[in-house]
Amino acid sequence: MANIVVVRWALSTAVYLAGAIGAIMASSIYYTYQSQLMVGEMMSTFSDSTTTTPSYDISTVQDDMRAFDDDNTTKKSEQGKNGNFPLIESNRSRLAELLPSRANRAGSYDSTNVETPFHNETHISCFRKINKNKWVEKIVTLDKFWSNEKCKFRIGRDTIYLHQGKAGGGTVGYMGTKFHLGLRSDHPFIKEESIQDLMNGPLTTLIFTVRDPVDRFVSMFNWRLLTLCHPGDKRLKTITHEDSAQQQKQKRKSHSARRVGGHSENPQKYCLSTKVDLEKTLRARYKSDPNVMAEALCRDSPKYEQAVQDLTGINHSPTIFEWLELLINPNMISNITKHGVQNFIAIPLSSRFDDDLETVIMEMIQQRFGNNILSAMNDKPSNKSLKSKLSHSSVKHGKERPRQLSALAQCCLTQYYKKDYHVIQTILGDEETPILEPIKGAHPVLAEGCSWGDNMQQSLCKDDLRSMLRERIFDNEEQSCSQLVT
Repeated sequence: MANIVVVRWALSTAVYLAGAIGAIMASSIYYTYQSQLMVGEMMSTFSDSTTTTPSYDISTVQDDMRAFDDDNTTKKSEQGKNGNFPLIESNRSRLAELLPSRANRAGSYDSTNVETPFHNETHISCFRKINKNKWVEKIVTLDKFWSNEKCKFRIGRDTIYLHQGKAGGGTVGYMGTKFHLGLRSDHPFIKEESIQDLMNGPLTTLIFTVRDPVDRFVSMFNWRLLTLCHPGDKRLKTITHEDSAQQQKQKRKSHSARRVGGHSENPQKYCLSTKVDLEKTLRARYKSDPNVMAEALCRDSPKYEQAVQDLTGINHSPTIFEWLELLINPNMISNITKHGVQNFIAIPLSSRFDDDLETVIMEMIQQRFGNNILSAMNDKPSNKSLKSKLSHSSVKHGKERPRQLSALAQCCLTQYYKKDYHVIQTILGDEETPILEPIKGAHPVLAEGCSWGDNMQQSLCKDDLRSMLRERIFDNEEQSCSQLVT
């Protein structure tokens, strides 16, 4: 009898559960159908709105923003790890279709381009990068924009920073984060994709930080030597892209390494073990001394060819001429279209570098968004730990060993980097008494590199570039450095 009761109870429970599941499925189908109808109505409404021009004031746009914010906060299951930046396509469609069309009528948004940043007196587009090629956008208040360091202006849609190694890139990274730039950059080489984008668009502005080539060589040599593991090195070996999956697993398991880039971020604790030959070359062949390599780079040195080959093994080795060849090589210049590069900004490394870089960044932001954007930023407390966190390790750890180069070494390096110094002279534009001959046929924007800031800053920019030329001995073709130095 007990068994019969149990069976009846089990059957009734199964029937009840089946009914409940059926109801849930029916409800899901119904709401999916209703959602599709709603999206269709939105698309129809937006399509109609492109042919009519009803009047909207900015408060209507703000209402739409709040509606979008509220919609996000009620869909926590769709947000995932990205918080209030949902990846679902329906919400991105709402942003692309509803806000742009109405904001455009208030004079703040180009509805033909979803990537055009929205901004007005109180709100702005917050772009957040979620992977290498994908961004999500949300309209937020100015206060929230500056409070969230992940919000970016996305200046990189039309501007690129070419990051030559050991030329202030760490400071640019810090400033880019401080001002929420979302700046596109190439390092340690310029990418073919970037060259094409500078020729044909959308990249129209090129930023380049200029460091004296001789000084950069010394910094580059010492930095690379510091980051490489040497025999008997007790530092932990960093994980690299060159390690196999098994090697990476073993390093993590033994706690002998960290993620990729450990040797760059903290060379006191980590070193790079995959470039044994390069470390041996710098330590044994060049005695861990940049003077030795510099003197081997003299044109009349029997070690010249070998030294040039060894120098190319250092990742930071591309020259100014190689980075800016697009603006120098006539064949490449002829392929630049009217949609390509139109502006060139050169920022020399000097005692004022931080202030100069800040001036350039603030100009870019003001030109795009107006002064009220920066006024809202100034109300925020500064993050004093940010610069320490983002500065390049060569600055943060202070381990570059300054060495006084011999006169012969300086002369040899000046000869080797002579093309770079010609580029620097070209950036100066027309000079009554140039120290070197400017490069003929260079792109006109190259000579406008110091056209940022006020008149005083433009003058100081050129003075800094001239000082790089005046400090060097430029040989004539009839004398070697040995003759010139003696």
